[in-house]
Amino acid sequence: MLKTITTLAIITATASTILAMEPHVKTNEEVLKRDGVEYKKTNYKLYFDNATIDLLTLRKKGDKALKKQKWGDFRMGLQFGRPNGTNGGWSLWNFFDCFVKLDGKYKNAPQLYQPENVYLTNLSDGTVLAEIISPLSADAKLGKMSMRFMKFPSHPTWLFMRVRFIDSTIPPWRMGFSAYPGNSNSPKERERWGATRESKQCLKTKGFSITPTSDALVMYSRYVHERFGNYLVFNHNQFKKIFMPSAVQGSSAQFFPKKGEKEFIFALGYFMDKSPSDELPRFLGETQDNIRKFMNEINWSPKIDVSRFNKLKKETVDLLNALKNAKIGYRVYETSFTETIKEFDQSTVNGDFNTASKSLATISALNEEIAKKWLSQLK
Repeated sequence: MLKTITTLAIITATASTILAMEPHVKTNEEVLKRDGVEYKKTNYKLYFDNATIDLLTLRKKGDKALKKQKWGDFRMGLQFGRPNGTNGGWSLWNFFDCFVKLDGKYKNAPQLYQPENVYLTNLSDGTVLAEIISPLSADAKLGKMSMRFMKFPSHPTWLFMRVRFIDSTIPPWRMGFSAYPGNSNSPKERERWGATRESKQCLKTKGFSITPTSDALVMYSRYVHERFGNYLVFNHNQFKKIFMPSAVQGSSAQFFPKKGEKEFIFALGYFMDKSPSDELPRFLGETQDNIRKFMNEINWSPKIDVSRFNKLKKETVDLLNALKNAKIGYRVYETSFTETIKEFDQSTVNGDFNTASKSLATISALNEEIAKKWLSQLK
């Protein structure tokens, strides 16, 4: 029995360790007081292979509306293409925004209400899929905005993003992406630049407005931080205008959708420690077309991978059987296990990645809990 107990505990601990090393979501919640009012602070970190999305929200306890009273109350950063020892690459603070018109004012949709769903899941071919769904009103009657991300092993320097408005009565007004090519500081001699296939512009003193006729742009620097840059690929037919504001520290690109457009696909990439004289002509001349073609072929609703769940399911059955044979309390675990199985099976039928991801996390936690139960018997 001792050998069986130890083996089961090791199996469970190993599975848990492997899960933690793989792409996953880590959520941290804390309650804090400010001026006598209790707030709930939630930090989601979505770990891909070489990219991390860092989403932080603050809201009054029991409320869904987000608060942004001080610097750091909200963050939606992306660590991707970041040079070592710098704050460069895609913005670590706010890499994406999407403004909608509410009550006569333009407001950033991700900052309106607590996300309804935040999850990340691994597909069988090594692709990582993640999603953040933000309601546009407290009761979601005005619809929701989904930000779905996919990371493919075949494209390590690219993160693909779909922005979709679901059952929404509110159209998107403007979407923006922000980056700090090379670093976030501002040496006097450095110039931020923007370029498309048709034109390029220094952004140090004035902005850059275009009616897009091609599908990509570059944010890069001259004189300092030259060997780093950030790429964006998109469908230019969906936008009436793209504007790049003047830039001293960070660079940004603002996309103004055409009327009726509610679903958008972007590819976020970068180059690092390479010559811009080589990289920019290659990207603007050929690479953007290849990435655009790849984007057109993405299946944004793939089948849910059941292999990892089934592996944990089998281990959990072994653990429960051992508890039964040893006549150690198991019914509370068995009930949770049965409910989780039903939940996961239904999610695969519905193609519900959010529920499937939660079920995977639940069965993993169940493994750990039962293993601890076993180990407590050895003391």
